[in-house]
Amino acid sequence: MQEDEVYVSLFVPLTDEIQKFTQECLQIICFHVLQLVNCQLMDQLPNGLYFNATDTVRNETQSCPTTNRLGEKDFSDLDREVNRAPQRNTSNISGIICFRNNNAWKFYRNMNPEKRKLCLKRALRLAPKRYSKNKAHRKQLKKKRYQFIMEKKSKRQEADNKKQILEISEHVKENGLWNSKTIKQNIQSIDSTNAKIKSVKQQLKYHQTILHSKADKTLFLYSVNGKPHSLEQLIQNLNQVITFETNNEELEEISSSINANTKFRCESQRKLLINNIIEKTKSVPKKVNSSSANQQVARKIVKKAEKRKMLATSVPNKHLKTFNYLPVEISSDDKDSFVAIAYEDRWYLGQITHVIDKSSVTVSFMKQVGHDLFKWPSKPETKCVETIFILIKELSIEPKDSGLRIWKLSSLDTIEEKYNYYKLNYF
Repeated sequence: MQEDEVYVSLFVPLTDEIQKFTQECLQIICFHVLQLVNCQLMDQLPNGLYFNATDTVRNETQSCPTTNRLGEKDFSDLDREVNRAPQRNTSNISGIICFRNNNAWKFYRNMNPEKRKLCLKRALRLAPKRYSKNKAHRKQLKKKRYQFIMEKKSKRQEADNKKQILEISEHVKENGLWNSKTIKQNIQSIDSTNAKIKSVKQQLKYHQTILHSKADKTLFLYSVNGKPHSLEQLIQNLNQVITFETNNEELEEISSSINANTKFRCESQRKLLINNIIEKTKSVPKKVNSSSANQQVARKIVKKAEKRKMLATSVPNKHLKTFNYLPVEISSDDKDSFVAIAYEDRWYLGQITHVIDKSSVTVSFMKQVGHDLFKWPSKPETKCVETIFILIKELSIEPKDSGLRIWKLSSLDTIEEKYNYYKLNYF
């Protein structure tokens, strides 16, 4: 064996630090391999469907191939025929492959002359029907494929429109709906020119898509003949749209309602909410085991919910529970752990990617695709979150498929109950 650099490095004495890192890497690799093997060999492992197979199952499956060699051979033949004659269609190539694999030519040559003539005559008679049938089948497949593509395109367009409307609504909730008196003040509060242009465009989009403004359509254009509008031109267009809409009294009502119901519009209000939650958590009742004490606490919570007119969104009376909620303590060891984050509309699942300090972390959020199923979005959604809004940390999730795309959350009911209690008391 040749002694090169790799060979020599295998026999170099290891330091404790390198040995520790090597062990951690092997643990991570083995963990993911174990998860993948469990997903792919679920039926063959203990408690699986075929772990202790009966004699009936063994007799039924004894003719099944133990390898995928035949399938691989078919794909290699397909690749060879496609490279040899790219103009051939799939049915033509499949016929050639079946003819070769079934040894049809050998069977035809071993026939006696009379039977061979009859077979050839029958083949010539059935060939036009076979061809027309395949042609109609291809036409139907093409039609179904076209319908599928159009449905997929319409769903994608609908999803993009919903996403755009959501972004516009979130922007207006954070910054309020501008009017002719506040445009100049709002523009001056924004630092960069690009951010100013983006904010003006979002206001124009809100008037066009949400309020369905009937102003001139040219006022909602961002460019003319490929030349983008300047910030001054966009502001002028927005002023004209608002001037057109001021004749309708509904605009002022919508503007006042949005600005009145907007929460967390500035950092000071968010800090005020955090301080309020911290003060409330100091007097949170301890969790008790007595059923009578639980009923008393439940009645207090229901009474408080009725006063706030939030009973409709809270948990039913028989399901109300007390939680000894205290702010979750976060340390550097909690990196990569899964947490539940409380927001006004609902809670969200995410993974801590960076611990900034004891009061804030960076979280990469997952997207919910089912009751207890989640997946990573195509584009990472990472945000900075205060630890005061973390409901639970170190959540346990397991892969649902072999591709590690869908993940299942086990403690969903506990999170729902805790979020309802949290929302009832702190939002």
